[in-house]
Amino acid sequence: MRILVVSLKFSPGHFSHMVAYTKLFLELGHDAFLFLSKDYSDMVEEQEIPVLFFEENTRYPEAGLVLFHNVSTINHKVADYYKKRVLKLFMFIMSHLIVFPST
Repeated sequence: MRILVVSLKFSPGHFSHMVAYTKLFLELGHDAFLFLSKDYSDMVEEQEIPVLFFEENTRYPEAGLVLFHNVSTINHKVADYYKKRVLKLFMFIMSHLIVFPST
């Protein structure tokens, strides 16, 4: 299954957690990627995991599960897109996990 760990709002304090989740999914045998704001590009150079950068007018990558980390209003458009298409959509908000099942 392709899994995206997403953060479209730059927040360096969340980066190590997103990397850890992506590595966990990869070790479990999934096709996992970070899907990030371009503001993370300097931090990503040191990582050995697949990264896709968000661009406003491009097609979003396909996924079976999407985990939004560091949720922000900038994510709403992308979250709406995936909410209609993926098996599961997860958002971490503070210490709460919200799951939106696909219809």
